Amino acid sequence: MDCQTNVEKIKDDSALFAKVEKDAVASQGSILGPGEYWNPILRGDIRSIESRGIVNFRSPSSRIGKSYSDSPRIVDFESAPLKRSRLLGSTLMRLPGFRLTFLDQIARTKKFFNECVELKGRILEASPVAQSLISSRKVPNNSTLGGCQDASEIEGVGLVSHLYLDQIQALDQLLLRYPPITKSTVLCEIGGGFGAFTHILLSNLPEIKKIIYVDIFPNLYVAHQYLRAQAIAHVQYVGLNENFDHSLDTKFPSIFLMLPETFRRLRPEWDFLYNSNSAVEMSSETLAAYSLICHEMLRSRPNSCVALRTYEQPKQHPLRRSTGELWSAFNLDSAKRREEWKCSNLFSGKSEYLLVAS
Repeated sequence: MDCQTNVEKIKDDSALFAKVEKDAVASQGSILGPGEYWNPILRGDIRSIESRGIVNFRSPSSRIGKSYSDSPRIVDFESAPLKRSRLLGSTLMRLPGFRLTFLDQIARTKKFFNECVELKGRILEASPVAQSLISSRKVPNNSTLGGCQDASEIEGVGLVSHLYLDQIQALDQLLLRYPPITKSTVLCEIGGGFGAFTHILLSNLPEIKKIIYVDIFPNLYVAHQYLRAQAIAHVQYVGLNENFDHSLDTKFPSIFLMLPETFRRLRPEWDFLYNSNSAVEMSSETLAAYSLICHEMLRSRPNSCVALRTYEQPKQHPLRRSTGELWSAFNLDSAKRREEWKCSNLFSGKSEYLLVAS
């Protein structure tokens, strides 16, 4: 069933937002909670969603999605979620010197962003790696949904989000180095952001019938609404004390979104667990809890695997872990098969690692 023709505008859902928030509050103190790195970010995201909604959460004026979205966040005081911030801004903007400096800085930021987008487009045109990706992997339709402007027009494909191409490269590396993933029917993604990788997976791996999507609030709410608008699968939020149908629909895939504490309670089965970059931001206790769940599945399902994507130098932030620390924290050294690959980012050229254990 091709649902791409049914793609619609992202909608706000106050009832769902309130439900997920209530579950998040009820699970506060969970070992799988947000932790030191994410807590300050989430408070700002929640205020922004409450005041402005998520219809264009990937647009330059959005304050939602720091660290997981692709918005350049060219913001002004008028878009601030707090009234006192807007009042402070209006006061400061009355000062001629401040106003001129502030507006000049916004103009320079926009110019820099536009130049970056243009350069990425040139890289795509000149890079054999990029051309190979575009020809060998399916680029999903509507990859700029949500107001994304960090994108390039590609002949024969259309306007494509650069973040999507980056994620497609990660999938390509996984498939080239660990082909058994193509036979997976149930995928679990931990920390899926707003849903780009899930969108890519369902477009490229037709064998996948179910995705267990785990993230913290409000990221989970944003992903739910984004994936629902893409109309690529049945999308369902699984509440803190709810259950879901574990059977597979062979005709149409399902995405079950849940908070980490719900995931720990239900212990759903999966063939392939994936995490992109956010594991390095988790506490030792959180990683140990996820490690326990992963090892349970690796033992019970012989063909299952865990794949982690991480930065080469995550220590640039004091709350991020090195690759070695990540392996150790996940206790994957004891896995039957353990492999590590170094890859170059499509746009920046910076090195990243793919860690796979099975």
